[in-house]
Amino acid sequence: MRRVLGLAEVGALKQLRRQDHLGAVFGGGARQLFDGLDVRAYVAAESGLQNGDAERAGHVNFLLGRLTHNGAPGMLQRCDNQSCADGPRGSEINMATLEIYWSFRSPYSYLAIGRLAALRDNCAAEVKFRPVRPLAMREPDFFERGRKQFLPYLFRDVPREAERLGLPFALPNPDPIDMDMTSGRVAPDQPLMSRVMALAIAAGEQSKGLDFAKAVAERIWTGRPWSTDEALAAAASDASLDFAGLTAWARDHADTIAATIEANEAGQLLHHWGVPLMVLDGEPFFGQDRLDSLEWRLEKLGLKRVDGAQQSD
Repeated sequence: MRRVLGLAEVGALKQLRRQDHLGAVFGGGARQLFDGLDVRAYVAAESGLQNGDAERAGHVNFLLGRLTHNGAPGMLQRCDNQSCADGPRGSEINMATLEIYWSFRSPYSYLAIGRLAALRDNCAAEVKFRPVRPLAMREPDFFERGRKQFLPYLFRDVPREAERLGLPFALPNPDPIDMDMTSGRVAPDQPLMSRVMALAIAAGEQSKGLDFAKAVAERIWTGRPWSTDEALAAAASDASLDFAGLTAWARDHADTIAATIEANEAGQLLHHWGVPLMVLDGEPFFGQDRLDSLEWRLEKLGLKRVDGAQQSD
C-alpha cells in the first residue's frame, strides 16, 4: 500500500478547485486522503461550501497556505482511475522534505538521534540530514558572553532527560571541542570536531550521515572512547560504512565538505540558531522536546511510511 504524499495531496486539491468533477483527476475511487477523510468533503470545505465541518475547512486552508508560502505546487496530474490511497499511477509527486540540522557536541542532539532515526525509517518524506558545527565553532565567543546559568542548567537538565528517556549518559571523553570551561574561551583550531564533521559529510554522500552520527554520538555522550581511529572505525562499521573509504573521500574532498557545512549552517539560520532543528517543508521544530510535535504534524499530513523503505540523507 502506498499513499499520495502530503504536498501532492494538497496540490491535488488546488487542481480540483479548477475542475468540475473528480474523475478527471483521480478517477472514481479517490478516497482516504487527509487522515482518511473523503476528498470530496475537503474540496467542499475548501471551496467554501456548507458541509458543517469547520475543522476540515481550516485544515485544508492551512495546508494550501503552506503550499503557497513554500512555492511548491506539488501537482498531482492523474491517478488513471486508481484509488489514490492505493498509490497514483502516471502521476508526478513532489515528496515532502524533512531536514534535520544536528550537532555532535549538542547533548540534546544525542537525546534525539535515536528517535530521529526511527522517524526517518517510518515517515513518507525525503529526509535530509544536515550536520552543523557546534555553537562553540559557529559563535566562538558565545560561552564567554553567555549567561552564567546556561551550563549549570544544561548539566542538570540533560542527565534528567536522558533518565526520563531511558538513555545512557555520561560526559564526553574527550570533549569534541577544545575549550576552557571556566572562561568559555574556545581554541581557534578544532581538530577533533573538524575530523568527525568531515567523516559525517562523507557518510552523507552514501546516504548514511544520520546513521554515522548516531553511532558516534552514542559513544561521545556515554563517556566511551570515540575520537581514535579504532573508535571511529567501529562507529562506521555500526553504520555499515567503510572507515578507510570515508577517510579517503574526506581527504580528497575538503572543498566539498567546507561548502556543505557552510550551506547547512546557512539553511539552519533561516529558521533557528539551535539544534536539533527539524524543518518539514519550511515549518521548523526546534529541540528534542518538539519531536512529538513533529510526529503529530507528519501524521496530520498523512506522511506515515507504509513500505518500510529507508530514506536518503
